[in-house]
Amino acid sequence: YATLDERAGRVARQIAAVGHPRDRLAVLLPHDIGLFVTMLAALKAGRVVLVLNPSDPQPRLEQLIADAEPAVIATDEAGAPRANALAPEGTQVLRIDASSAAPPTGGPGVRLSDTDPAFLTYTSGSTGRPKAVVLRHDTVARSVSANLDIWGVAPADRIALPASLWGAQGNNTLWTTLLGGATVCVFPAVERGVTGLARWLVAERITVFPAASSLLRHFVRTLDDQDAFPDIRLIKISADSATWDDIRTCRRYFPNARVVYAM
Repeated sequence: YATLDERAGRVARQIAAVGHPRDRLAVLLPHDIGLFVTMLAALKAGRVVLVLNPSDPQPRLEQLIADAEPAVIATDEAGAPRANALAPEGTQVLRIDASSAAPPTGGPGVRLSDTDPAFLTYTSGSTGRPKAVVLRHDTVARSVSANLDIWGVAPADRIALPASLWGAQGNNTLWTTLLGGATVCVFPAVERGVTGLARWLVAERITVFPAASSLLRHFVRTLDDQDAFPDIRLIKISADSATWDDIRTCRRYFPNARVVYAM
């Protein structure tokens, strides 16, 4: 946590040097520690964060950029060519080095209201044009506070993050984990599907497994009677409608787990 905070403080100063508080900032980074550092840094700098999914086709990313009109696109060296191609006139591209070993610095000390926007997310667009959803700081805080209480998060927990951070589900899981002092364990299901997920859950000693109903259904179809996950104490089903069959399946393969469902 100290390393995360130090790196985020350095990156926040990079971000603060470009644009102004409350500007929209798009983040185009792989689903790893650099993305987490940059998201936290953007919040420290008072920016409204839009996470772009690098695996999305170019037309969708262009559509999101055109609608969101970010002042800055933050990326790394590998993503810079794509970010430059996406950036319209007036949008700057900022190369982030989230792994920098520079001396630690504090954040820029930006003050915001709890009603200021924190994140900008978009629907999938499966039924038409993607729609923007603005999440305010107080909205995120209330959701996380409820999760901490319902999930019973403790520092010893190891919480799976299979969802991408461009959506509300992944975002919610990340901040619940960090504000609960637990460990984030990333399994990029968007890129890998459920291949290797069963072994990964056991090897990483996952205790909390948040998953979309559709992902959970696909995952359990790959299991057999020998698969067991003794460390998982809670499963959170969300994003899609759940059925009683989903609940019964959880009881079968995760006998030690409490099941929570929330859209």
